[in-house]
Amino acid sequence: MKLQFILPLLVVFFVTACGGSFTANDTSATITATANLDPGQGEPAARIIFSASNFTLLNDFTVAQNTSHQCLGDILSVYYANGPDYTGLPNPFPTPSFVDSLLPTNRPIFIRNVSVDITNTYFPITQSNVVATDHCSYRGVASMPAPSSCADFDQNPAAAPLPTIAPTVTPSPVPVASATPSPTDPGATQYYNTGFYQVRDDWCTSQGPTVDPDPEVTKAGVGGVSIDIDRTQLGSNEDLLMLVTYHALNANSGSSNAGGKNWPAILIPADPGQGVNDDTILKVNLIGTQKSLATLLSGKQPRVWSDSDTSSNPIYLKEIATLHDPFGSLRTEQVYIPLSQNGLVDRIRIDRVRGSFHLFQVDLYRLGNRSQ
Repeated sequence: MKLQFILPLLVVFFVTACGGSFTANDTSATITATANLDPGQGEPAARIIFSASNFTLLNDFTVAQNTSHQCLGDILSVYYANGPDYTGLPNPFPTPSFVDSLLPTNRPIFIRNVSVDITNTYFPITQSNVVATDHCSYRGVASMPAPSSCADFDQNPAAAPLPTIAPTVTPSPVPVASATPSPTDPGATQYYNTGFYQVRDDWCTSQGPTVDPDPEVTKAGVGGVSIDIDRTQLGSNEDLLMLVTYHALNANSGSSNAGGKNWPAILIPADPGQGVNDDTILKVNLIGTQKSLATLLSGKQPRVWSDSDTSSNPIYLKEIATLHDPFGSLRTEQVYIPLSQNGLVDRIRIDRVRGSFHLFQVDLYRLGNRSQ
């Protein structure tokens, strides 16, 4: 069923009409003149679609690349917000004039980068107990856990995680896909092999930054999104509106086709640490990094190990929104991003607290600079 994104535009006009007067620019910010920008860079909104084709992937590093995107998980394509959504044929921003073999598109100039955490970050090779790692990964030492599809793009389909003890390359059983939705059951959802960004709670043990005997603790913080903002291209009193389209995958996910069973229990045996009430919870935090684009693009994966709530990346505005869906549904939620409350904030971070989910789309709208 195709979603119609009419409400976001209405919301933008409503918000910008109240709470003070708004101007296009702010003389206190170094805002680039629109006339000097490449097509798309002056847009006041953007649509970010979290499909595998729009991000740098591990397989992109099997051959040498002439690219400014040094590491996996960084965005390649950004779309116009006033066009079709992720279910249709969205209109991407044009490619920049310089040559890049991964062909990134332009984006609104206030968006510096978008990246997702990826836990499947290095190449196992055929030699037993030997791991070949790319330069983008923390996982190239024997003490680290084996790569996992806990946080990755849901495609091919992905295999279950390799054992965390002695990362020998062995064939992994492939979960069975859920039943194909029938035309008479429009509420049925394809749970597997969607091509979109996915975090599977039952595959996240030992993938987080915390070492602990409790497997639930070792899952914490795994799987999230960083949207890095260039504050010099926004007014000092300008905020953003964000719309997040995601599908929580928990005990209430499913349809009559799938037997109404827990996801991912319909695919593999249920995770012992994931109870029937283990709803999906995401939180939105506002962070300061003060990093250049080159530094952002060279960050190692999984980025949650170093890029969230550390001394060099402090959370200035914590939990400005909680996305908690107890119904296991496909939904779009609006989040007001109050950048004007702290001039050091330059990252919107969507952090997973627990549970499994697919992330489909994020829309960002500028709300104009508010005069005091």
